[in-house]
Amino acid sequence: MLLKTHAILVLFVSSMLYSCASTSVSDDQAKGATVGTTVKTSAYRDLSVSKWVHAKSGLVMRDAPSKTAKRIELIPPYIKVRCVKELITEETIEGVIGAWTFVEWERVQGWVFGGFLSTKKPAVILHISKILFLDRS
Repeated sequence: MLLKTHAILVLFVSSMLYSCASTSVSDDQAKGATVGTTVKTSAYRDLSVSKWVHAKSGLVMRDAPSKTAKRIELIPPYIKVRCVKELITEETIEGVIGAWTFVEWERVQGWVFGGFLSTKKPAVILHISKILFLDRS
C-alpha cells in the first residue's frame, strides 16, 4: 500500500513539474507582475523551422497572439518566414484552424496566425521557378 501511495505521489509531482516547464511568461507580462499577483501564462512549443505564407493577401504580424493586438507588419504572400515558437492551443480564424506562431521575417519579430503558414512551398513559387529556370523553349 505504501509503495502504491509513493508511486501516485511521484506521478503527481512529475506531472506538475512538466506543466510548469511547458508554460512561459513574456518579459512584458513579468515586468507588470507584483508579489502575490498571478500572471497569466500560455503554453507553447518551441519551433525552429521555416514555413511559407499561404495567404493570398499576405499575413498580418502582431505584437501579441490575438486578432485585436497591434499590427506590426504585413508579410507578403508566398514569403518564407522563420518560426520560433507556437501556442499549443488552436483557434479558428476565417474557417482555418491553427495556432498563433511567433515568427521572424526581415529582422522583425511578432505573432502571426499559423493556420496560414505551411511547410510546403506555394504552387505559385513552383510555377514561377519552372517558367524561369526549366522552360528554355
